[in-house]
Amino acid sequence: MSRKIHILIGILISTSTFAQWGPPGGGGRNQERVPPNRQQNTELNLDVAPKGNSKISGNIVDQELTTAVEFASVALLDAATGRAIDGTMADDKGKFELKKVAEGTYNLTVSFVGYETLKIEKIKVEKGKDVDLGVIKLKSSSITLEGVVVTGEKPVIEEKVDRLVYNAERDMTAAGGDASDVLKNVPMLSVDLDGNVSLRGSENIQVLINNKPSTIVASSIADALKMIPSELIKSVEVITSPSAKYDAEGTAGIINIITKKSTLQGLNLNLNGGLGNRASNLGFNGNYRTGKLGISFGGFGRMNYNKSKNESFNENLVTGLRTDQLSTGRNNGMFGRYNIGFDYDLGKGQTLYGGVAFGTRAFNRFNDQNFTYFGRDSLTHAQTLLRKELRDLDALNRGLSIDYTLDYVKIFQPGTEWSVSAMYSQSKDRTDNYTNYLNGNTIYKKQWNDNDNMNSELAFQTDFLKSIGKNQQLEVGAKSLSRTIDSKYLYLLSESSVSQDKDNFDNLPEDPRNPGGGLKYNQSIYAAYAAYTYSTASKLTMKAGGRFEYTTLDATQTINQVGSDVPVKQYFKDEYPVFVPSLNISKPFGTYTTKLSYNYRIQRPGLRQVNPNINLADPLNISMGTTDLVPEKTHNVELSVSKSIGQRTYLTLSTFGRYSGNNITRVSMTAEGAAARYPQIPELQNLDPSAIVTTFENIGKETTLGGNFFGNIGINRNWSFTTNFDMYYVNIEGKEFKGDRMVDRTTDGVVVSARLSTNLKLADKWSLQANGGWRGRRVSLQGESAAVPNYALAVRYDINKAASIGLGADNFFGGIKMKNNSATSQFISNSTSYMYNQNIRLTFSYKMGNMRFVQSKKRGISNDDTKGGGDEE
Repeated sequence: MSRKIHILIGILISTSTFAQWGPPGGGGRNQERVPPNRQQNTELNLDVAPKGNSKISGNIVDQELTTAVEFASVALLDAATGRAIDGTMADDKGKFELKKVAEGTYNLTVSFVGYETLKIEKIKVEKGKDVDLGVIKLKSSSITLEGVVVTGEKPVIEEKVDRLVYNAERDMTAAGGDASDVLKNVPMLSVDLDGNVSLRGSENIQVLINNKPSTIVASSIADALKMIPSELIKSVEVITSPSAKYDAEGTAGIINIITKKSTLQGLNLNLNGGLGNRASNLGFNGNYRTGKLGISFGGFGRMNYNKSKNESFNENLVTGLRTDQLSTGRNNGMFGRYNIGFDYDLGKGQTLYGGVAFGTRAFNRFNDQNFTYFGRDSLTHAQTLLRKELRDLDALNRGLSIDYTLDYVKIFQPGTEWSVSAMYSQSKDRTDNYTNYLNGNTIYKKQWNDNDNMNSELAFQTDFLKSIGKNQQLEVGAKSLSRTIDSKYLYLLSESSVSQDKDNFDNLPEDPRNPGGGLKYNQSIYAAYAAYTYSTASKLTMKAGGRFEYTTLDATQTINQVGSDVPVKQYFKDEYPVFVPSLNISKPFGTYTTKLSYNYRIQRPGLRQVNPNINLADPLNISMGTTDLVPEKTHNVELSVSKSIGQRTYLTLSTFGRYSGNNITRVSMTAEGAAARYPQIPELQNLDPSAIVTTFENIGKETTLGGNFFGNIGINRNWSFTTNFDMYYVNIEGKEFKGDRMVDRTTDGVVVSARLSTNLKLADKWSLQANGGWRGRRVSLQGESAAVPNYALAVRYDINKAASIGLGADNFFGGIKMKNNSATSQFISNSTSYMYNQNIRLTFSYKMGNMRFVQSKKRGISNDDTKGGGDEE
């Protein structure tokens, strides 16, 4: 009968302290950060260690010298008493440092799951002198596990030299949800009701999944987040100061969603699901590993069923026409994501990785739209009822994406490695908007807008990393990326005598009133980068780098002429080089750590911003893309100070500044103004006179100054709080349309957001989590959206080591109400949306399988470069 092993994570009991103990930049690679101590049946209690000015360092490798042992646990013991007085965790290169060690004699233990614990005795430290233990070899060990006892947990929030890490696996309130539910709780991030994400008030971000992009993310961040189950998210990295290794894209920063991976030998399978009154989900993920081959697989499906209500009015200040709209509807959605991957140890430090991931979505929105039209008397200014109208809308959205990846990694020795990666990604999207115009219960007119999109990306990348001595590191690499967008759209219009069934639209006769068109968009990016890291004897760490990118693009837009068989074609071609520098500096001062960073970023337009399809689903609020957008450019500066207090409290205060020029800005105009501005687009020539048309232009300049405070506060081992507070001032300069011309416009404001959450272990098997806060108002060039509160409560019961059940609730006192206001010299537009998302859900999780721990060595590629929204794995 196999032995029962109690794995004690004693070194990480003081969770917040280890955010300071970790080496600068540690954790840049997204491995399973599970640093267990393999001592049995003992708690590791840390004494208050006397502080000195010496350092103990070393390099941890496996016995075969083929690879580093990443994230191994290191404990420093008093040689006389055997008590633990300090500890740390090796980084992803196997390197570790114990700082501020006093003069004396010590023992040191090194442990990692899958290896035998190594003890180094009688290490003598002299005052002011560092001790380098050199290469430390660990012997592999494989032990079957029947149960696992964890006595310490990672903090909810960890701070690295260039990023903040939110350990989402500790977030019970998001159980049964998707990635957008997790991101709502991440410091510095805001998520609106549609799932759109912003970082410190900017939506100009990159969203990666395990350091990799997906064409579904490029198409729609909100849709992509709905495909990722919250139970599979290990952590979320918010990278506010990306190094030169990252693509130049993402002016505000990068969000990297890390999913859980196996580091086990054998077979395991995890099942999880949730049943709620607004959404239900079911998912599984498993791993099989034998010898040199590992296989991972998983699947997830989610169904949403909700209702909505929207009240709005548009008023044209020139014509005096006002329209009130009441829209009620049902929203049904189905989302799925499935993946299979492998890794194979080729020997001599070489590993091959590959994988395929599928994503699907089907979202249906059924709305009843009631319109009331008023005219204003030119003398009395009184509103006079003109007419009423009823419309029935079916909006159908379908999508399928697939990503292929293949990576090769060669580790020559600890600190020296080379990798080659390839990725191909493709997504197909179709959006159909069916509108029936009603007179009473009689349909007198039908309209259909169909938009098909095929998007693909092909990327190749190579990276080389070399450690130079004990305090220097060099990184160089190159990358090529080819992106293709093929969008086609069509409008069909019929009288009720032609067809009473939307399914017959495909068979409608040709009509000169049925315009359409398309866009073929090709973009190629060639890049090279170099980054250099240097650490001084005074613990000052500097990482500087530069990235050069050269972009070429060509596009062809086709516009069908009304009443003509000959379409109009417009051609666009451009190329532009850009050099992107970055600098990160970190320096400890006693118990404080200070960081200063600067980076220069660009933001290329995303698919929805260049897609020329005109969305007529709401005839009073129309949106469209613009094909001739160019990238915007941004300077970012950040200064932060962090401090650990005791073993359970960690605080950080940061200030930042951001300046963007040539901003891609959302602008709105009246129907008359849109027709004059874009006379070549037939769909804009006969709009409802009270309609508002929204598009994008390179007309903005934005300056943002602000600060962020967050703290992880531990009351005791069973109770902790996490708090986050953001405040910034934004000033936006741009232009707006006044008739057929543009005039200057400036707006500004202060935005405040806050969040507070608590985790409480009630008993051995019961846990409670609660959070609440508000997303601050959003300021735009022509208006603002009001602040939105949200809150959640969850409780979990662990039946045994393999199974648990939970109950969660969101916004249970009445859902969410959101207001948006826009105003210019030409129009006023106000709307209020009611989201009936008082979600109550029952969740469950079950694990099965017989596994043994082994080391994980995953790597990867990242294409973090399009508007829409880490280091290698």
